Amino acid sequence: MNIYQNLENCLNLQNELTPAFKNYKNAIVFASDDNFADYLGIAIASLIANANPKKFYDIIIFDGGISKCKLYLIFSLAFGHDNVSIRFFDIKNYVKKWEKNFYHRGHISVAMYYRIFIPEICHNFQQILYLDCDLLVNTDIAELLNVDLKNYYVAAAVDLYNPTSLREHNQYLQDISLYLSAENYFNSGVLLFSIKNCAKIDCIGKSIDMLTKYQKLKFPDQDILNVIFKGRVFYLSPDWNFRWDELKYLNDYNLKSDLPKIIHYVGSEKPWMLAQKPLNEFFWKYARNTPFYEKLLFKNIHLLTEATLFRIFVYGLCRWCTCGKLRSKFRKKQRKLIAARKRLQQFCSF
Repeated sequence: MNIYQNLENCLNLQNELTPAFKNYKNAIVFASDDNFADYLGIAIASLIANANPKKFYDIIIFDGGISKCKLYLIFSLAFGHDNVSIRFFDIKNYVKKWEKNFYHRGHISVAMYYRIFIPEICHNFQQILYLDCDLLVNTDIAELLNVDLKNYYVAAAVDLYNPTSLREHNQYLQDISLYLSAENYFNSGVLLFSIKNCAKIDCIGKSIDMLTKYQKLKFPDQDILNVIFKGRVFYLSPDWNFRWDELKYLNDYNLKSDLPKIIHYVGSEKPWMLAQKPLNEFFWKYARNTPFYEKLLFKNIHLLTEATLFRIFVYGLCRWCTCGKLRSKFRKKQRKLIAARKRLQQFCSF
């Protein structure tokens, strides 16, 4: 069987999901649409780079409309790793009857709701570790995947906030009447499910009821999961879900390792947009060894040329609004940017 036939067998699974490896019933789930597929690939690459060759990694992707080309590139990340399986589940078809209840905005997409369906879709498994696409794994993820949850329903890390943000979040939770505390509010980007325990409650039904009741939730999926699993959460060390936007408060969180085990690039700003921001170097380190690297570089160069074009326009205006040495200064800056943009265009064929 060639690699294309192997890919076809792993694409858009609609039948009942079962474990990929004999006698191992834990798996890792990601969820993505086509917009985030490149970053999903880099997250998976970081996971595989730190995997133990003696352990199994059953990776299931809830496919919300990923193009076939990207599906193949993601699937190819497992080549040469007999202990890694990558499969794709057609989640869009599965959730169709509930889609009318989903609302989204900005960088938060419909794909964020897919994790709510994990306990039902993956009922043949023992534990499922859900991971967001905008994160990196810096350690062997099996350490987390195999944590014994006992009577807990999920395991997650508290959503880290600086003191000001903590007060603001508590105020939001109070205003929306969710009866939650920011001090115990977890981030759902890294979420370990005990499937047996979660089967005791109707996750989908409760979630849809909340979406109907609350129309102004700031983080719909996360708020819902915090309500559903209140009092049933095993809290993980912040190492397992470290927010990159809280780096300056690193010493306050008592991390158990020098480098967070999982770096989570939360928020609208992402490492593929801002190469100079702290902790971005780890993203590019893993991206460099994937088929997505060059594409991201060219995309950034294109954005740079667009920004440069705007600056050329601004300097042009400044030339006509000034005189003497100042006008000469703006003219030189404008000409320099025009020359740099032409070189970029020639190099990238834009």
